[in-house]
Amino acid sequence: MWLMQDEEPNERRLALVEEAYWAMSNLYMTVATPTLSSAGKTHGQLSSCFISTLDDDLRSIYDGITDMALLSKSGGGIGVSISKVRPQGSSIKGFKGAAGGIVPFIKNTNEMANAVDQLGTRSGAIAVYLDVWHLDTPAFLDLKLNNGDLRRRAHDLFYGVVIPDLFMEQVEKRGEWYLFDPHEIRQEMGWKDEHGNALSLEDFYDEEKGKGSFRDKYYECVNNPNLTKQRVNAIDIMKGILRAQLETGAMFMFYKDTVNRANPNKHAGMIYSSNLCTEITQNQSPTKYIGESMDENGVITKKYQAGDFVVCNLSSINLGKAALSEEVLDRLVPIQMRMLDNVIDLNNIEVPQARHTNMKYRAVG
Repeated sequence: MWLMQDEEPNERRLALVEEAYWAMSNLYMTVATPTLSSAGKTHGQLSSCFISTLDDDLRSIYDGITDMALLSKSGGGIGVSISKVRPQGSSIKGFKGAAGGIVPFIKNTNEMANAVDQLGTRSGAIAVYLDVWHLDTPAFLDLKLNNGDLRRRAHDLFYGVVIPDLFMEQVEKRGEWYLFDPHEIRQEMGWKDEHGNALSLEDFYDEEKGKGSFRDKYYECVNNPNLTKQRVNAIDIMKGILRAQLETGAMFMFYKDTVNRANPNKHAGMIYSSNLCTEITQNQSPTKYIGESMDENGVITKKYQAGDFVVCNLSSINLGKAALSEEVLDRLVPIQMRMLDNVIDLNNIEVPQARHTNMKYRAVG
């Protein structure tokens, strides 16, 4: 009844309510957990998952943590790409060695996920993704381990490694692999997008199997003597991934080239990572801070340019029952899609850039 509340005319609305009741009461389908939890309440949102993209900027990082807290409070599972953030030992405003790297910010996110549960129904759930060429990769692979320095651990999050084809080729041939500082690459290499924004390796992928932009840019970085780089054996990084999976059950592997080659919206953006459940592949971009002003009454106004803050609206077909009859599927899918469309329109998402992206792509699963 909640999902069909805006349907008109009244007779049409009641018919859709009855059709949705038929689909759910026969256990042919179910809506997503946040929809079940929040429909009919005065608060909470109906979508399942979100993906944030953090920029290499202190304000972007902490604004991103705030956004994740608001979404977690309302029942959303979250993925976050952190590959743009500079590693430990990088420079800040020209001072070399000043950056603390990604681990302290991930620990902040870990504590937030514990502090802000999902309306008391379940713990906050967040997955952090990092490109495998990032200089902080070795520390990242150890974040969930149960031994070592506890100050460098964050046990309550999930983790994913963003992997290009080239890395797997190097693993297979037992070759070498290089780790880089994305901040340094943006400063040194001079790569720009059409809006003049500096680019790093995470902004490229191989358009074809065995060749493409990523490997070309990667080898440009390898051959640049001005870049800080760490040479490792690719198989040692893979061992770190497998060790984390063996000991903790969690180190997702996100095959970036494959995903971006299949992206139907590649003309409009880039996919950097996935979400907590690893089923979303949608364009991502960080939200940019423009500036702030204060009027004579002390009212402060902050301005941002919204990025693609991914939203996923989910529903499940019970194949064990529904797939037994083609007639059931033919009747089921249209009402299920209508319910998902209404989830998008009725949603009450507290993060404005997520609302904007949700209406822009209207993505459903």
